Amino acid sequence: RLPLGDAVTVQYTAPVWTALTAALLLGERLRPVIFLGALLSLSGVVLVARPAFLFGAGAQPIDGLGVAAVATAAVLSGLAYTFVRKLRTTDRPMTIIFYLSWIGMAGSLPFALGGWVWPSPTGWLLLLAIGLATHAGQVGLTKGMALLEAGTASAIGYVQVVLAFVWGIAFLGDPVNALSLTGAAVIVSSVLLVVRRAQRVG
Repeated sequence: RLPLGDAVTVQYTAPVWTALTAALLLGERLRPVIFLGALLSLSGVVLVARPAFLFGAGAQPIDGLGVAAVATAAVLSGLAYTFVRKLRTTDRPMTIIFYLSWIGMAGSLPFALGGWVWPSPTGWLLLLAIGLATHAGQVGLTKGMALLEAGTASAIGYVQVVLAFVWGIAFLGDPVNALSLTGAAVIVSSVLLVVRRAQRVG
């Protein structure tokens, strides 16, 4: 329903929602530097994604339902990060990941049954690689959320955008764009700002 750039831009507001919900539900301090880092990161994401509704260039009309769906996903992602942060006091990271995986599978099963297609052998290998990479990433994310305040940890997650940008160039042959490079630099700067502040507080 949306161009990928538009969807990515809206989705990466999640760290802002993480910081806000953690402040409301967990009583964590919403430090100005965290808020500034999140805003800088979001600005960098906009430059990398170059959403059509901001940059024009023959942009397609924006689908209201698509925007609402991605915005809802961003809010729920932020809330999920906050809950992971809360669960660190009662559950081990692997326990959280175990239930996250099973609940995710149960929730997606009704959608999969409607148009199921068996993967090819190559497809199975790719799915296995995705599963292993996702599991390793989830373990790191869960442990990070346990060690850092939710707003800080999720703001650092913006480095995913830079990595996606690099992988796109390396493996998919995506063209290099000056705005993307500028956005990546802004994101890295904001992450360093947040990390340095976290180290001083720690």
